[in-house]
Amino acid sequence: MRHQRGRLPRPILLAVNACVEVDNTTACRRMRNGTDATGDGLSYAGTARGLAGLVFDIHHLDLADGVVLRSPAGWTAATYAEIAKELGKRGYQPLVMVADPEMPWAS
Repeated sequence: MRHQRGRLPRPILLAVNACVEVDNTTACRRMRNGTDATGDGLSYAGTARGLAGLVFDIHHLDLADGVVLRSPAGWTAATYAEIAKELGKRGYQPLVMVADPEMPWAS
């Protein structure tokens, strides 16, 4: 964990706003059209496999203690499953995946 001198250690979490689709072109188009608006944090548009690769890179380069993945437009149940599967292939396990209760999404 990263911390400043004289302070208690606190984990550093990196927020990633992710627009995840079956292919990069669709994800980029959706992000560009504002269908999946971004908020504070790093923006990612691509596939679940690519997102898992980004998480691996963040961990491997020791840039953060953890990553908070979020989608302002929400994900389908199939997308959640694909993200979890790809993270699992790299040895990661999502602690919690929460959908915004104000944002409807279909499975």
